[in-house]
Amino acid sequence: FYFAWKYQYKKGNKAKFFAHDNRLEMLWTLVPGVTLAFIIVYGLITWNAITGPASADAIQIEVYSRQFDWTVRYSGDDKTFGASSFNLISSSNPLGLISAEGIREKLEEIEGDIENLESQIKANESDHLLPESYVKSLEDRVYRLKRHKQRIMDLDETEVNGLSTWETGFDDKVVKGEMHIPVNKEVEFIFRSQDVIHSAYMPHFRAQMNTVPGTPTRFKMKPTITTAEMRNKLGDANFDYILLCNKVCGAAHFNMQMKIVVETEEEYNAWLAAQKVVKAPETEEEEGAADAESA
Repeated sequence: FYFAWKYQYKKGNKAKFFAHDNRLEMLWTLVPGVTLAFIIVYGLITWNAITGPASADAIQIEVYSRQFDWTVRYSGDDKTFGASSFNLISSSNPLGLISAEGIREKLEEIEGDIENLESQIKANESDHLLPESYVKSLEDRVYRLKRHKQRIMDLDETEVNGLSTWETGFDDKVVKGEMHIPVNKEVEFIFRSQDVIHSAYMPHFRAQMNTVPGTPTRFKMKPTITTAEMRNKLGDANFDYILLCNKVCGAAHFNMQMKIVVETEEEYNAWLAAQKVVKAPETEEEEGAADAESA
């Protein structure tokens, strides 16, 4: 506005021509340079603060994204998330949690698919009813399924704090619809994605992180106002904190959101205790039946 006013048209004004001015060159180099340096340094300090190691008593929550859904996982009493692999993802195991039973079921499913495809290829060798391009696609699917099978067979079982990572996930709790977090308690979010890049955006907390397939990302924060307190503060009984996807990830992107409930630690613990675990502990009768079946 200043330049528009200072250099507005006036009769008799004559533009000054100069080929070069070292002072101007320094000015419009240093000012943006200093400004960008400040933004970058301040940004790195903030980034390191929210992505650095969480405190020992921080609550870890895994947030899993896929088109067009959020799934949240809480660790059980062992405070350790069970191991997971994208190779085991299925309709019954959307997070790809690793267990001996899950591996066996997935291998049986893949072997059945391979057998079905190979029978189609073999039948075509005699009657030649299928186009050659379609047969090639069947052979390619068999090849990819065999690679998938091998990747599953290569999964290693490790131990964390004396517990098998294939068993630590049994007491994990998987929830949908809404996420609960305690007030005045540090929470570390671990983000995963099944399909494309999503962006976990929590606008009320001024926090956002991309969820990237194959690469877990994370940040930590500490909520300071419960949902109930914020409703009173705003005078809005319907207010809710929300988690949104801030990447255009497909046709139903607009509907990819989840309610976040911030509550007291006592309320949070009571809610978490009421959630179902991934796999309930077997009773003595069930263990006896399983042993008899395996025998």
